[in-house]
Amino acid sequence: KVAGHLVHRVVCIALLCSIHLSPCLGGHREPGKSLRARSQQRDSTPSRCSVRAAQRLAAVATATEAAAAAVQNTGAPSAAVAAVVAAVNKTATGVQKRKQVAERMAVMTTNSALQSKLDQLKSLAEGNFIENFIKEFVPKDLEAEDLEAFTKRQKDFPEEWDNLKDEICAIAAGTGVTRIEGDQTTSAIFYFRHPKVEQMDREVVFVCSSDGEWRAEG
Repeated sequence: KVAGHLVHRVVCIALLCSIHLSPCLGGHREPGKSLRARSQQRDSTPSRCSVRAAQRLAAVATATEAAAAAVQNTGAPSAAVAAVVAAVNKTATGVQKRKQVAERMAVMTTNSALQSKLDQLKSLAEGNFIENFIKEFVPKDLEAEDLEAFTKRQKDFPEEWDNLKDEICAIAAGTGVTRIEGDQTTSAIFYFRHPKVEQMDREVVFVCSSDGEWRAEG
């Protein structure tokens, strides 16, 4: 009975997961007049697989593995154990398939220099190196006063920094990016779903200066 109950719970978890997970991607507020970033709320249902969905599926896979171990520890019949293991394997396969779909759907720039810049910004953002990140992110001709004000704002309002960080990391990985406009040689406009705010479209523009340096458009 114990084994049967655990098997039933595993199946229910997998079903509930498939029902509640929505394969979609959902801004930071405009940082200042010197940077261009526009957001638009839409009522349409997002169509992109989300990182959060994959994370939840991974959590379910971990839970089902724990359930399988619990069944084995009860000394349940081998048939019951096999049933739980099969459920675990099925869930894990689903997780892997969804990750593969998300990877295939990622839209990344074809310009290696721009991608290198995005990777650099992503690394600085993940390390919370706010000052260094902003120096590499804003236009090179940004006035010192504006640079100082923007940096201070990111430090004083953590939610804005978190949004900016999440967006840059999403662009660098291609997560939720629906398209990239521009020639990607002198300019690139990234259209994407905000990685945490559902049904919010974002747009961020990067331009390449005469010296080959990519920065956010002023």
